[in-house]
Amino acid sequence: MTSYNYCSRCKSNPCSCSIDNGNENKIENNPTNTNTFNPTINIITSPKEERKKRKEKCECSGHLDFQLPVPDGVLNINAEICPSCTIQGSFVSLDAPDLTLNSTSVNFPQCRRIVDGTTLSTTGFGTFIFNNFVFQGTFELNLLETNTGDDFFLLLFSGFDQMGISGFFFFTLPVPDNALSITSCTSCHNVPTAANQRSKNQELMKTANKGKMIYMVNGQLEQREL
Repeated sequence: MTSYNYCSRCKSNPCSCSIDNGNENKIENNPTNTNTFNPTINIITSPKEERKKRKEKCECSGHLDFQLPVPDGVLNINAEICPSCTIQGSFVSLDAPDLTLNSTSVNFPQCRRIVDGTTLSTTGFGTFIFNNFVFQGTFELNLLETNTGDDFFLLLFSGFDQMGISGFFFFTLPVPDNALSITSCTSCHNVPTAANQRSKNQELMKTANKGKMIYMVNGQLEQREL
């Protein structure tokens, strides 16, 4: 005679009883009384999902909020890079009487600890309005938080307008220490150290010692002190 395995309570295989109400989930003719229902399921996350999770959290965050008096008004400089240590909500903006920059996207930043402080670098896309020109293009933002003295802000933007006219803008400016901050997003690791950066950092501070704006529109290069 053929022997069939089935639940002693609901007489079905696999058992369709709920775990409640005293059901032991045991199968007839199962000598070991092994629980053959409600097995443990291990969910394995794919490497792609793990990489996505790691990328959702930035390695560092940066903040810049500074107002500089300029002829005919004020230059407002604002940047939030990875607020709450996630890329969502990041932005870069400049605003003055004759120019405006608004980022449309910001990439994950990279931060390095150097001899004289900490740097943050990021890139992105944005719209730059200068006089009657509206440029669409890319930007690179560099923040330097020094251990002593002023911090520094550098921004490079390049793009084209609808007529194909090119625009290139470079800003470098010292900012007060309380206007700029760079913070590590990992509780157990500090911002990585970059080797052999002392001379590069000194050149950076020399360049940014006096604020300036260098721009080239349609091949015409000009410079403006800030």
